Amino acid sequence: MKNNKQKSSILSQKTIRTLALLFVALLTAGTVLILGGFEVNWKETWEALLKM
Repeated sequence: MKNNKQKSSILSQKTIRTLALLFVALLTAGTVLILGGFEVNWKETWEALLKM
């Protein structure tokens, strides 16, 4: 008899790895921007977006 395994998790291992990698990348990018003193003038950015 074959041993039929049913998937117990909704997400596959590949999807979980991809999401974890994306999370780490976003966390790293955020940390670099914060520690690098990255500043955004939100008012000017918003006005530029509205003009588009």
